[in-house]
Amino acid sequence: MACHVVTRWGAGEDAPSEHRMREILAELDQRDREHPNAWLLTTLDGLCPWLVIWDNLDCGEPRHQVGISRQKALELWLKLLRGEIEAIEQEPWRPGQSPPRSPEEQARLVREAEEWAMASSRSFYDQLGPERSAVPCRHPGCNRGAINYSVFCRSHHFEMIYHQICPFTH
Repeated sequence: MACHVVTRWGAGEDAPSEHRMREILAELDQRDREHPNAWLLTTLDGLCPWLVIWDNLDCGEPRHQVGISRQKALELWLKLLRGEIEAIEQEPWRPGQSPPRSPEEQARLVREAEEWAMASSRSFYDQLGPERSAVPCRHPGCNRGAINYSVFCRSHHFEMIYHQICPFTH
């Protein structure tokens, strides 16, 4: 069966060998919030060591399994490559793309995502460097200096990139 794999780092490959698929799955050993998944694109939609999503458009809604080992994920990928769709369909899938979450768990995940996004934004803002008082920011009404490689101060450069009000102003 023809397939295309996307690694956790975004590289795409057509028809990976079993050896290459093992390497791609091994990349998932280290947790990375920004790049948590790899995909085998035919009918398998998402994959990580904790969750496999089976999204076969010919057979209805997506289903999932939680706690899948790397070996089991490889077995599923190989079945998919061989076109063994019926064998995959016989797996113990649960409805939906993920298990249901309690309101407390959902709130925790949202809070963690917001904290991670704020820390990532702060890191970007801090890396913009100092403002040059001799080069004024071109944003109307701003009396701050522009940063290197920009016509804006740190705050207005942040806003231009992120399309939101800078939370680190002043």
